[in-house]
Amino acid sequence: MRTIDCFFIGHNEIDMMRQRQLLRLSYGENSHLYNETNMSKLGYIKYKGNLYSSSQIFNKINQEENIVNKSFSDVGISETFSLSIAYLGTFLHKNGFSIDFINSFNKEKDYLASVLSNNKVLSVVIPTTYYVFASPILDIISFIRKYNTRTKIIVGGPYVANRVRSLDEEALQRVFKAMDADIFIYNTEGEKALGKVMHAIKNNLPLNNIKNIFYKNKDKYWYTGHVHESNELDENIVQWELFADRVGNFVNVRTSISCPFTCQFCNYPIYAGKYRQASIDTIEEEMNRLNNISGITGMWIIDDTFNFPPSRFKEILKMMIRNRYKFRWHSFLRCQYLDEETVRLMKESGCDHVLLGIESGSQKILNNMSKNTTVHKYYDGISLLNKYEIASTASMIVGFPGETLETYTDTVKLIEEAQPTFFRSHMWYYDSNAPISKQKDKYSLGGEGLEWKHDTMDSQMACTLNEGLFKSIKNSIYETECPIPFHLLNRGISISKIQRFLSSFNDCIKEKIKKPVEEETSFEMYKKLRDSLISE
Repeated sequence: MRTIDCFFIGHNEIDMMRQRQLLRLSYGENSHLYNETNMSKLGYIKYKGNLYSSSQIFNKINQEENIVNKSFSDVGISETFSLSIAYLGTFLHKNGFSIDFINSFNKEKDYLASVLSNNKVLSVVIPTTYYVFASPILDIISFIRKYNTRTKIIVGGPYVANRVRSLDEEALQRVFKAMDADIFIYNTEGEKALGKVMHAIKNNLPLNNIKNIFYKNKDKYWYTGHVHESNELDENIVQWELFADRVGNFVNVRTSISCPFTCQFCNYPIYAGKYRQASIDTIEEEMNRLNNISGITGMWIIDDTFNFPPSRFKEILKMMIRNRYKFRWHSFLRCQYLDEETVRLMKESGCDHVLLGIESGSQKILNNMSKNTTVHKYYDGISLLNKYEIASTASMIVGFPGETLETYTDTVKLIEEAQPTFFRSHMWYYDSNAPISKQKDKYSLGGEGLEWKHDTMDSQMACTLNEGLFKSIKNSIYETECPIPFHLLNRGISISKIQRFLSSFNDCIKEKIKKPVEEETSFEMYKKLRDSLISE
């Protein structure tokens, strides 16, 4: 029997039927939240009674037709190694704690059960990066309790933070009691809080003096208060060799924390704190560690804007070219900072795909959003990406204050004329903590979330217009699931075949829209979808 101080549990992916049911029960089938979370019901098809996202239907066809190399697992969240596990695991290891992990709860339950049953596991940590509901977290906690009643269960991350920020004390206590973890960590980062919790658990010390946590005592969760945490990237380089035997093909990497911009619709910089960047030496050391691990083929650089400032971005690209890394990469970029030299360096360094926060094709709306760019720069940036054959996904927001049919038409015009490889669109989400809320009187802004109205549009019209983008755009392909293009490119599938596949998937959805009661994809449409991957 071995002693494991901390065991990390990766993502628990619930099937689409269950996810859809939870959304319907929580918000109602006619709510904008239900429809938008289902991407206005554009995010899935139904075939032989089962729901499939674009990645799930690809996995099904691949299993039947052997389209790609067997060294790759199924496309999905769990094929990318959890950056939360990488950072937190490295931090604990550096501070003398023993760790173990699974990256996928769904696929590695047997290993988890064996470890919990046959070893002394002091604590289990559940990051909540991708969770919208408590249900998958509850499933994990129930599973842990089944095999080990003594281990302390610690939950932290975005799901916890969102509950603390949005619920009153009574409602928050109900949520925490229903989840029944021992400790909840409430901090944007949380490494130091977790380290102190681990020290207390290992040495049987009280928790009440550790800041940034809720801990269970009798019938209540007690909050210990907030203290700012600042974990510098240069001081906690991920020791990827700790995870090398099970890291898989894809990893996430970050070279900065927070965001240097102040877009009116976004509250992320408020909670993430001061913008901080890793040094190029640190980035090089981390990428060298990754390059030494066999099997890693793709890297998502998850910085909110990787190419800012432009001079630093160019130096990173030159460093990557100099080292001749074996992996390909993609990231979030801002078009206004692209020039021909930069895009040429991106191509040479292994960039296959980028995600562009375009938001709107209207200069008026971009100004309202404080995007600090011009529509002209969007055209130039996308043109350069197309010239160097770097695939792009343009992300759009429909309905921001000031939006009208005229500004919406500008967005349609931009997509059709600039021709990003793919595009995504979402209704504007009104976050009352975002900067735009300070101008609510100016725009006669009311409501919250996805149920809102302002002086030029309401959420119902925005929902209709958002679906209209999917139906009307001809020169770019609607991407229902991010970041499937990069994952398919990394498997050796050509961009033209990916375009045919996603276009065929969208055709299946359009068929569904015409017969909403039935929903079922016809065999003819499914065959077209399958053939898009099989034929050259």
